[in-house]
Amino acid sequence: MHEEQLKQAAKAIISIGAVNVNSEGLRRTPERFTKMIKDLCEKNAPKITTFPANGYKGIIVSQKIKFYSLCEHHILPFFGYATVGYIPDKRIIGISKLPRIVHYAAKGLNTQEGITVSVAEILTKELKPKGCAVYMVARHLCMEMRGVCEHEAVTSTVTLRGIFEKDNTLALQFIKGVNHG
Repeated sequence: MHEEQLKQAAKAIISIGAVNVNSEGLRRTPERFTKMIKDLCEKNAPKITTFPANGYKGIIVSQKIKFYSLCEHHILPFFGYATVGYIPDKRIIGISKLPRIVHYAAKGLNTQEGITVSVAEILTKELKPKGCAVYMVARHLCMEMRGVCEHEAVTSTVTLRGIFEKDNTLALQFIKGVNHG
């Protein structure tokens, strides 16, 4: 990321709406903006640790994983919660890795749909479970602050892989668990 270019872009944006771009409150805003963009967009892939499943065959679910991202269409925040579930084959994942995968996928400019798919793809690639399911619900400031100005709307996305795609009962069990978690 080119920090100087980002600072110059921030100065240009600020100059559009600010009366005094050299005021004490705005003087360091380009640097703060640059740091914020780096914090929100730089990705560091999590180290994925797996362990033997030791015969466990049930669903493993982590709920209420808070995430934040930036809309790739408007560069405004969207945020919400993810629920990630999987049925292991031979391996299970370190439980802290599920939130780390969600946070990693949410970094950068995204769509909610894209994050949902990315989480499922990472889990499938790294763990090779019998199946996985990802549910995300989020508020989008691009929809609340501009355009339609819909302040109460939330958007839900679901991605199912493996056995969750093939077994409707299992998929419904996951969704029912999400709605009651």
